[in-house]
Amino acid sequence: MEEAEKKFYYLRSVGANPRKQASHFKELFPELAGDVEVPPFFAAESYFSSVMRVGTPKVQLWTHYDTMANILMQGRSSSAEPGEPSAAGGARETVEVRRIKNGQELSLERFNTEVVAAGEPAVLSGGAAWIGRGAVPGVWCPEYLADACGQRPVSVHVCKSPRLDFVHKNFKFENMSFAQLLEHCSNSPMVGTKRVVLFPPSEEERLYVQGSSSAATNIDDVDLERFPKLAGARRVHCTLHPGDSDDFSISINYFWRDLPPHLYQPKDLYGNRDPAPAEHAATALTEVVASQLPCVVIGCRWLCMTQDF
Repeated sequence: MEEAEKKFYYLRSVGANPRKQASHFKELFPELAGDVEVPPFFAAESYFSSVMRVGTPKVQLWTHYDTMANILMQGRSSSAEPGEPSAAGGARETVEVRRIKNGQELSLERFNTEVVAAGEPAVLSGGAAWIGRGAVPGVWCPEYLADACGQRPVSVHVCKSPRLDFVHKNFKFENMSFAQLLEHCSNSPMVGTKRVVLFPPSEEERLYVQGSSSAATNIDDVDLERFPKLAGARRVHCTLHPGDSDDFSISINYFWRDLPPHLYQPKDLYGNRDPAPAEHAATALTEVVASQLPCVVIGCRWLCMTQDF
C-alpha cells in the first residue's frame, strides 16, 4: 500500500467534557493510574492537566505553542533498549537539547537549579522510571494496555497525511475504542522514537502563527514562497527515546502553572492561551487600531507607553 493511501492516527486525550474540562489522565484511564508516577517537579496545587498521546509512525503534529510549563514522558512499547540521539537540520541555527543523565533521580531543588533556572528545555534520560509499571517496569506493550483499558472510548485524529494541519483541518475525528487505536498502531514496528523540535519565543514572528498554531506544516522542507521567514528561525531539537522525558509512540504529558494563578485564563483547557494580561493588552490594542484614530496619534501614544518600560 502506498503511503498516500494509508491513514495516520493520533490521540491527544481530552477531558470527559471537552468543552469544559481539561484532560486528566488518571481520571480518563483509571486502570493505568498506578502505572504512572507524577514527576516531583511541581507542587500539587500547581498541577493543571495530564495528557496521553498515542500516534502511529511518522505522524507529525502541527507547530504550536504552550504557555504552561510541561514535561513530556516517552513510554516504551517493548523491552528493547533505546538507541542513540539523531540529528535534525534545515534551519538557520539548530541546537541539540541538553540531555541530563538519570533524570528520574532529580530532586525538585536540582530541577529548579539545573533546568528551570537555565531557561532552556532539557531531556531527562531515564524517565521510564515514571511510566509503564505494568507487565514490565518501564514498558507499556499494546497487549497489556488493551487488556487493562481497551474498552475505553477515545476520539482520535485521523489523517491521510502524516503531517497534521490544525489551521486547515486536514484531519477528521473518529470515535473508537482504545483497543482499536492500539490495533492501528501495532500494525507497525513496536519500538520508536519521538522527534521534538522547539522554537524559542523570540522566533514567533517567523513561525506564521494563527491563534496558537502555525500555518506551516512542513518545518523540514519549508515552502519558501509561502513562509520565507521560517527557514531562518532558530530551533532546538531532541529525539526522545523510550524512557526519556520531554514508530509506535505513547507518552504522557504533564502541565503545571509556573506563574501566579491570576495570570492565567480561567477557560484555558489546553494550556496554550496567552497569559491574561497579554491577551487583554492585545484586545485593547486591536480596539485602538479599529477606533479610526489617526496613525500618527496611535504611533505617538505607543512610543510613549513603551518608553515608560
